[in-house]
Amino acid sequence: MSAFNWIEFDSKCPVCFVHTPIRAQSHLAASFESDDRGRFCQQVYKLGDTMRWWNKGDKRHEEWVTGGQPVVGDAMSTRECCYATCVAHGDEIYVVFEMSNLVIREVIDLGPVDKWPAAYPK
Repeated sequence: MSAFNWIEFDSKCPVCFVHTPIRAQSHLAASFESDDRGRFCQQVYKLGDTMRWWNKGDKRHEEWVTGGQPVVGDAMSTRECCYATCVAHGDEIYVVFEMSNLVIREVIDLGPVDKWPAAYPK
């Protein structure tokens, strides 16, 4: 079992077409390790939030991007394709997020899980 965090946002579900909360499971900046605020997993974030992680002076700081797809030209930006759920009807979907310096910047793509983008390994 691997550590993960939740990212929640509102959008139109690509399966049922209802505007609804979407809940995605991200493995970036997720670990069973902890600091004085607790573990780096099972946190709930919104778009624009900064994910909790090791401070910049810590040698583990740059590991937050492990598993993501690097954004060309920016070592601390990455994209991740995540399993997600439409809260309205439980539809299984995927979401691609772009994150930079631990900030969840934006949703890049959203679709039914059976159309998972080939560029992102499952």
